[in-house]
Amino acid sequence: GSALPLEVSAEGGGVISKATATWIATNVLDGGQLTLRAGDSLRLTAAPSVPGTTGKANLEHDGESQALQPGGTWTRKFTRPGVHQVKGRFDPGGGAPVQEGVLQVTVLALPTPPAPLLARAGSTTELPVLPAGLELDGGPVAFVMPAANGKPGLICPQAAGSFQLPLRRAGGGPIAGFLKLQSFQLRLSDEPYYAGKDSRELVGKMVHVIVENAPPDSTLLLECKNPDVFVPFLEKGGHEIRIPVRTLDTNGLATLHLRALKSVYDRLDAEVSLILPDGSRK
Repeated sequence: GSALPLEVSAEGGGVISKATATWIATNVLDGGQLTLRAGDSLRLTAAPSVPGTTGKANLEHDGESQALQPGGTWTRKFTRPGVHQVKGRFDPGGGAPVQEGVLQVTVLALPTPPAPLLARAGSTTELPVLPAGLELDGGPVAFVMPAANGKPGLICPQAAGSFQLPLRRAGGGPIAGFLKLQSFQLRLSDEPYYAGKDSRELVGKMVHVIVENAPPDSTLLLECKNPDVFVPFLEKGGHEIRIPVRTLDTNGLATLHLRALKSVYDRLDAEVSLILPDGSRK
């Protein structure tokens, strides 16, 4: 058949992938092979190659037989892994030869998917152990470095969003499952701020942090790496500010104030990260 253009857009339109798919007819009477995943369905249609063709068409699978009229359909959901046979038979009548064929359908078992993965966009995160014989396809969503030489695999998402990444048979084979990925992003910027509304005295820096797609039960952490130059405005002797993500506004924006101990024009060395409920940081 002709090529069908496809466009896949990630959440928010941040990542767009374009491709084409070509549909190829499968004639049961010609034999052949087909690969499905457990839970997939197969639909076959009795389509006469010549309009007005008469005769009797029949399909058989697992001991069940179904007669089909021209244009009639046969649909089966394959849940049992293994090799199945779909037998086709067409009797044109009038003494003409009967046509028969067998379609071999290989049904792949679905592996137990890994637990959903939380990763920070633009940073590498260690991948969980994948089911044997499968590899992760990051596509345009994430850069994936497979496990090798006893070292775990790594993933680096390219944008914030919630995705399902294909798990393929090794060597670029068919999709056998998916890995759920939640990717979040933290963006930081700063600007000087004044002592008051009508004051022209610069006293510190405002730090703006935008949090995208982070777990609501996590905590935003800002660390001031040069506390001899800047310190949190409301903290005494500390160099950190912690804010629960669920308290941020609908745009995920947090505005934090740091007091300058020397000059507001000094370089601010600050780092933002997330503290997860289990205490780990990303």
